[in-house]
Formats: sequence, C-alpha cells, structure tokens
Amino acid sequence: MATFYIIIFDESVHGQFLGFNTGRMLSGFPLWGNFRVTDVLDISNIKQHPHSIVSTGSHEGISHLFDLLDDRGISENIIVGRTGNITVLDWSSLIRGFKPGSGIVKIRVGKIPSELYYVEKKFLKKVLHEFVKNKEKKNTTILPFLFEKKLFIDFERIKEISGFSFFIRNSYEYYRENLRINSHLMDSSFIRLYERLNVPSQSSTLVGENAVITGSFLGNGARVYGTVENSIIFNGVFIGRNTIVKNSVVLPLNNVEEGVAIENSLVLGGDSSVIEKGSIIGSDSIPADNDFPCASKKGLTVIGEGIKIPENSRIGAGCLVYGNGYDSQTPLVIEDGQNYHTE
Repeated sequence: MATFYIIIFDESVHGQFLGFNTGRMLSGFPLWGNFRVTDVLDISNIKQHPHSIVSTGSHEGISHLFDLLDDRGISENIIVGRTGNITVLDWSSLIRGFKPGSGIVKIRVGKIPSELYYVEKKFLKKVLHEFVKNKEKKNTTILPFLFEKKLFIDFERIKEISGFSFFIRNSYEYYRENLRINSHLMDSSFIRLYERLNVPSQSSTLVGENAVITGSFLGNGARVYGTVENSIIFNGVFIGRNTIVKNSVVLPLNNVEEGVAIENSLVLGGDSSVIEKGSIIGSDSIPADNDFPCASKKGLTVIGEGIKIPENSRIGAGCLVYGNGYDSQTPLVIEDGQNYHTE
C-alpha cells in the first residue's frame, strides 16, 4: 500500500462567523454539548497515519506549509481537508482505496459532498507558489484559493467512502450542526462513533425538580431549572427557574437567569456571558432585512462572546449582538433584523 500524508487546514474565524472573537481557530470550537471540533477529528483514526494540522491566515502558516511540502520525508501522495468540514470516517479504509498518481480526486463521505481531496504533492506545491506569486495572501487565506479556485474546479473524479460529513462555514451552519446532534444520535452507526468521544466530567448534569426537558441535549455539568425544548445546552451552562429555551444552542460559560425566554438563537460563551432575568431573546419570526443574511439565516439571533444582556432586555429575531461586552444596566431593545455593537 502506498504511503499517504494527511494535511488538515485549520481555519480562523472570518466574516461569516458573526459573534465569535476574531483569531479563534475552528479546531477549538465547542461542538455537540461536550466536545470540540478537534475531538471529533481525533476519533477517526487519523493519528494512525502521518498527518499535520496547519493553521491558515498567517505568514507562519504559509511558511509551515512550505516546510512540509519541501520535506523529502513527506509522501508524494497527499489528502487535504479543512476544519470547516468535519468528517468522521475510517482513514485507513480511505487510504487503501487510492493509487498513487490518480489525479485530483474529490472524496464524498456517506453520500454527502466533502472538502476532502486526494492530490499529489507537486500539485500542492504548484498551487502554493502560485498563491504567493499572485500576492493572494494579502487579501485572503490560502483556503479559498486552494479549495474553491483550484480543487473544486479541477477535480477529475469522485471517490465514495462511508462515514459522516458536516459543514460549519458560518454562524448559521454552526448553530444548525449543533442542533442536529439530536437526530444524529438516532443513527446507530453514528452512536458507535459518538460513544468514543465521551470524556469524564468533573461535575454531574443537574435537572431541577420542576424542570421540563423535551427533545434536547444537556452537556456534562449543565444545571437546568427551567424548560428546554429542542435545544442544545452545553457543558457548564446554568438555566434558571421559569426560563424557557426553545430551538436554541447555548454554549459553555453562560449563566441564564430566571424568567428569561430564548428562542431560535445561538448564544455564544465567554467569561462575562450572562443573560439577566426577564430578558427575551429571539422569536420564531423571520425578518425580511438583515445586514448579515448568511449568519442570521431563517431569523437566527446571535449573542456574541462575552456579552452581558441586562435585565428585561428585548432582542428580536435575526439580530446580532456583538462587541467588547456591555456594562450598562439599561435594558437593550433591538428590533427584528437589527444589529447592535457593544462598547
């Protein structure tokens, strides 16, 4: 069997990931209640094969990639992917199906398109030199140039492999993919993979005596005293009494106080993330206008990292609240489809 080398490009937060602090890498994004993107990558036996995870969006990342491709010890046969496309598959099975010198091959995982490709090292080196020569790096990262302008255009055939392929390319897809864990856990083949992700928790999940949980997933150490419907509550989140969370994803380090209503929302984490009592966030409506349609698709409201929502705030559907925190005690009032930058 020919030797292959795997390169996974780790993407940094860009304009479509609204609410997240800039500079974060997707590999560290929280996923499915208890984990991170990198944890999901690890359960596919990638560690059994020579591989690198290369950060993009910086000169250091480009230099590292040049060093890899100039290393004579690195195989001439390369499989490339990106952290914005999470794939859960058997790498050994994938590699066994390839023959050296077979051109550019796009890999479809579980009948779902993916951004995994087989290429030869010489092709990858040529693209990288072209990228630098055209000074593309001043305006963008290597990823769009490689995956969208080269690989997607020039691939010659498709290879099928069993497994799962998930895309997280903006805030809405990230929200949607987290919610889908409920349906994924009804798939027996996915459960076998998911069980390998389980990690010990320092604290137990607590469901209060009067809490109501339907169609939802609670992460390790979550404390829920209110009502949660069709939502994902990440590890360590607190949900107060008489609070209702519907069709939403609430990330770690969030403290949601009493009498809050959250619907159709993505509530990001952070050390100062508090939603004070009596606040209403999101709804089931879909505003016609929004400055960020890709991220606030279908009326999704996004509360950015490290944001404190004061008592009795009213934040509508399809809104984005982001910035450097909010210290005022004055309630926020934001109409449907509007955005608010905190100071």
